[in-house]
Amino acid sequence: MSELEDRVSKLERENLLLRGVSQTLRKKAEEFQKKAEASHDLNERAKEKLEEYRDQLKELLSPPLYPALFMGTTTPIGSEDKKYVIHQNGSRVLVNALPDLDVDGLASKGELVVGQTVYVNKVGNIVGVGEYPRVGQVGSVDELLPDGTVVVETLHDQKMVMERGQNVPPELRVGDAVLSHQGVLLSRVSDSKRTRVLEVLPADKTFEEIGALDDVKESLIKIFGDRYSHPEVLVRYNQKLPKGIMLHGPPGCGKTTIAKALMNLLNSMVGSRVKNHYDLLVLYRRICENDAGAMAETGRLRDQYQHIWKDPEPRKFVEWLLTARGINPALAGEEEKRLERILSKKDATLCVYANARATLQQAACLYADPSKAHQKWLGESEKFIRDMFAEGRLFAKEYGLAAVILDEPEAIFRVRGTGISTEIGDSLVGTFCRELDGVVANGNLMFILLTNRCDMMDPAVLRRGRIDRKFHVRRPQTSDEVRRIFNVYLNASLPLDASEVTKYGSVENACAAFVDSAVSELMSDRYTVAEFTMDTGMRKPVYFRDILSGALIEAVVQQAKDNAIDREIAVKKGVGTDGRALCGEDVVQAVRQVYEEEKFVPKGVDLEEWSKTFGGFEDARPVRISRPGREQKLKEYL
Repeated sequence: MSELEDRVSKLERENLLLRGVSQTLRKKAEEFQKKAEASHDLNERAKEKLEEYRDQLKELLSPPLYPALFMGTTTPIGSEDKKYVIHQNGSRVLVNALPDLDVDGLASKGELVVGQTVYVNKVGNIVGVGEYPRVGQVGSVDELLPDGTVVVETLHDQKMVMERGQNVPPELRVGDAVLSHQGVLLSRVSDSKRTRVLEVLPADKTFEEIGALDDVKESLIKIFGDRYSHPEVLVRYNQKLPKGIMLHGPPGCGKTTIAKALMNLLNSMVGSRVKNHYDLLVLYRRICENDAGAMAETGRLRDQYQHIWKDPEPRKFVEWLLTARGINPALAGEEEKRLERILSKKDATLCVYANARATLQQAACLYADPSKAHQKWLGESEKFIRDMFAEGRLFAKEYGLAAVILDEPEAIFRVRGTGISTEIGDSLVGTFCRELDGVVANGNLMFILLTNRCDMMDPAVLRRGRIDRKFHVRRPQTSDEVRRIFNVYLNASLPLDASEVTKYGSVENACAAFVDSAVSELMSDRYTVAEFTMDTGMRKPVYFRDILSGALIEAVVQQAKDNAIDREIAVKKGVGTDGRALCGEDVVQAVRQVYEEEKFVPKGVDLEEWSKTFGGFEDARPVRISRPGREQKLKEYL
């Protein structure tokens, strides 16, 4: 047994020894495996680095790529292969693309648009696509050409004709700041601080709101309403609508109101004029297509002009109508598309300027501020006049009508040679006359001048052929005219006191009584403004009725309403007990209150110049003035 136990013990010792050797070998094997894996990773990284170095070396040794602007596709005449148009270094170039670059697919998906950057190799193939350019040169739109290209004024007044990129809005206007690159128009600079010359003016007045001046209103409606709506009659007599009119007269007598009412009248006709032109163009297209229905419609239309047009040929008759409306029959197709685009947007706002919007019904009403013409830089004042005409012509071309209001034009069109500092006024007069002479007098573009001092304006501006018609907007002279102006502002829409309504039987009768009391108060001799001593030695008293205007009559009504408002507020605050609404004594009291504010002639004023603005002194010149109450105070002092 002892021998067997010895052998077992020996085997156990050998087993332990072999186990230790096995563990040692296993550890060495694991260490070797780790070293092998580390070596393999190092080898892989070395291979990757080597490939990267090879790619970099390949890029360094590859030929250069040249950026260009993608302008679309074309097929040259006589060739069946499609080419791609690029704009590079100011020139248009036809190139190919690499076979593996799907240019057409990118363009159909909108991932490649006109104006976007592409890269071409040395042999002229498109090999890659870049981004849409965001940097370039900023300029301003100077003119929009019929073929869709744009004349852009760049640095130092240089002008270039550029093509439109995809991001250029269709409602681009003259004066807009734009971004260009390599002779291509890329986009409009939306945050441009460039001041537009013309502004859209709200035409919120009508001729019904003007209580007097019937002769002026009837003449304007006859000239611009009736004649504008019947251009065929004007063509028959070889007559044109005026290029410009002038409304002159004392301040506050309604010149601006008349101008806005006239613009409202013109605006109301713009939509119908565009629609009529479009319908006539559609009829002309149907006639050219030998449409039997169009022939019948032309016959019914010709019956209206049988005393003018004798030729039975329908096509010639419609061509004559188009020509009378200022449309070239040879361009009828393009004009039809343009008018269709305008009519499709008649209910939406059309972007006109960066700070103003206009609808189709506001297309004609524009305003130019003469004060903006005076600039500190040489040549900028004349540029104001040129830009004014350029923007006006653009409006007239787009909508068929544009009228520009110039308020107080004597500020820039003074008689030449009367300046005391610079001769810029002389240059402005010459620039305006030259531009106005270039306007075709077909009613598409006209100017409306509003002034208190037409005597200060240069005669060259006011002569016939430039400012053709002149209308004197005078003060109300009779009680009936004053009453009619009062009726515009003092009517049944106001809250009259119940006792007054009961007293006169109805609201209308109460309003009429209020107006009568106000008119009798205003037209009396109780309110003296001043007494002028004329150069003839005569003394002429000036009463409140002599300086009446629509603005003063409106001020009287406003003051009467203020009196009633003050009473009502006092009752609500608990500091008054008289809660009556508008009553007759408010109107009479308002006359006295307005008189106290308006009766003073400014001290130290040049009487001759003041009287010309004031009006009513055409027969003599005032040399001395006496103010109301002055002689009475002198007697009391003595």
